[in-house]
Amino acid sequence: MATEPKPRKYAPHTKRKLRLNPNSETPESPRRSVRFPDVVDEELEALSRQTGLTVSKLIRQAVDNYLAETRQKAS
Repeated sequence: MATEPKPRKYAPHTKRKLRLNPNSETPESPRRSVRFPDVVDEELEALSRQTGLTVSKLIRQAVDNYLAETRQKAS
C-alpha cells in the first residue's frame, strides 16, 4: 500500500515562493548564472552605486523591459 508523501512544512516567518515549474519538487525557481564582459559588469556596478539598486535588480528590470518590448513587437 503506497502512502502519500507528507506536505512540506515552512517556517511561519518565511514566504513560500511560487514555483516556475509547478510539477517540480524544488520550492523555488532555478537560479541562472550569467557572465557579462568586464566592461558591462563595471557599468552595472557603477549604475548600481548611482541608483542604490542591486545589480540583480537592475538585470531583472532590464530583462523585464526587453521581454515587454519583444511582446509589443510580436503583436
